[in-house]
Amino acid sequence: MRQPTQKRARERVRQMLAAARALLEEEGLDSVTTTRVAERAGVPVGSVYQYFDDAGDLLAALHSEVTGRITARCFARLGALPASASWQRILREVLETYWQGLEEEAALRPLFSHFIRTHPYGPQITQPESQLGRLFDEALVRAGLRLPAARAEAIKITFLSMLSILTDTGLLADDAARRKALRAEALRVAELYLDDTFSA
Repeated sequence: MRQPTQKRARERVRQMLAAARALLEEEGLDSVTTTRVAERAGVPVGSVYQYFDDAGDLLAALHSEVTGRITARCFARLGALPASASWQRILREVLETYWQGLEEEAALRPLFSHFIRTHPYGPQITQPESQLGRLFDEALVRAGLRLPAARAEAIKITFLSMLSILTDTGLLADDAARRKALRAEALRVAELYLDDTFSA
């Protein structure tokens, strides 16, 4: 996605993303085409291509917008925790905030599923632009913890990739009780991994 610089252009992009979301929720992933989005947003199709390469780029921007909002809530929750909070409490509350945000976006489950299949996790999760990577770093700072320097990158990639996969598995379960149980297990695995890391 090419970022708009003027207020009017930003509003037009917001209209396009809202149109993509509406189509996705009403008709499914395959309905999100540049032509349909332009029609729904009331803009020329050329305007869509001015900011997005194709429908896949539109979906990527929508995914980034939604996950960005959820991650912002996690940063806010992290900032609201008392300075005395243990790393276990920080982990639990940030994860629960993230998972609650995903639950509230249940209508976008096909979009999340699409990204799970097409965007594998790996070293990019530790890059500066990674919202999850920055959240992990900030949580460590708040908890007063430091990763062993020799293993820091490997630990971060392993932890975030593992947690993302477990979260995705829970997110895609159809039954609410099963999603809750899978999230509980994801939290246990995350706690065990970090406990082992910081005890070593």
